[in-house]
Amino acid sequence: MNRFVDKIISLELDEIEKYSFPRDELFGLKIIENGVKYEFLIKLSSYNNNLICFGSGAYKNSGPKATYPPIFNRWSWNKDFEESVLFYNDPTLYLNNEVKLGWGVGFKEDYYLEIISKIIKLFAKGNNISNNDILFYGSSGGGFTSIILATLIKKSKVFVNNSQLILKNYYHKNVYKRMIKACFGDLDIDTIYEKYGYRLSVLEMFKKEKYVPSIVYYVNSESKQDIINQCIPFVEGFLELPFLKDKVEIIFYTNNQRNKHNPLSNKKTIEIIKKVSKENLCNNKNENPKNPSTNENAISKKKIKKYISRKLINRGKLLKIKKLLKFNQE
Repeated sequence: MNRFVDKIISLELDEIEKYSFPRDELFGLKIIENGVKYEFLIKLSSYNNNLICFGSGAYKNSGPKATYPPIFNRWSWNKDFEESVLFYNDPTLYLNNEVKLGWGVGFKEDYYLEIISKIIKLFAKGNNISNNDILFYGSSGGGFTSIILATLIKKSKVFVNNSQLILKNYYHKNVYKRMIKACFGDLDIDTIYEKYGYRLSVLEMFKKEKYVPSIVYYVNSESKQDIINQCIPFVEGFLELPFLKDKVEIIFYTNNQRNKHNPLSNKKTIEIIKKVSKENLCNNKNENPKNPSTNENAISKKKIKKYISRKLINRGKLLKIKKLLKFNQE
């Protein structure tokens, strides 16, 4: 973490809640639990009691943009928010040099995202930040970890962009297979899905916890890998859940980016994070923020309806989906 910050605090899990962390400066936090290294970059605000937590997606260890763990996507954004911010690394990346995206799955019985959720809860509690005032954000793989963490930390909120939701549908099959091999060894795939399916699908985690967090899900309607492989199967599965079906807002958009899976621009994303924070976190609910500019967020309803009608034949289910989806027509 030294390439990010000079100040790094090393603690045991049971020391987090009562530790007096520095305010208004970015620092590193390192926790060793069960021999696993958990790393965070944090800036604790002295005047805003909300906490925004950022997850990371895949990384490259070769080429001009080569890097190495710990990975803290968007860590430089700490200067753009008055809220407290927290960036977490995924220790799954340390299991094998071939693992470029780990989704927090962990190693066999050691579920890394669960430990990360415990660390965040202890940090928040020790600094008088309620779960109602925590927002998770991530895109792609970081979106997946954000939804899982928001499910584990009840009453927190989550905003994701072009997120993975069902990992076996991830379009880079080799990336998924390398993660499975590193995390579960030679365990057969049926046993993996039976014992650990809740780590590989947000739907399975919802079922396990009998809980769905409040989700704002932005997805590019021109990204086939996101619509067909993730969004539509998610909606199909979500409609089968017997509880809490009114907590997910799906907003479709289009933009001019060459890679349609890429998230919205930095400027737009920061704008939306602030908007979601102001509208959903308890400390901000009395404020009345302006809606973000929609030049980059034009809706393609015709294309989405085409995808839905192609995938879902049952007319009754299609009507349910139309009711569930909230098209952004600003």
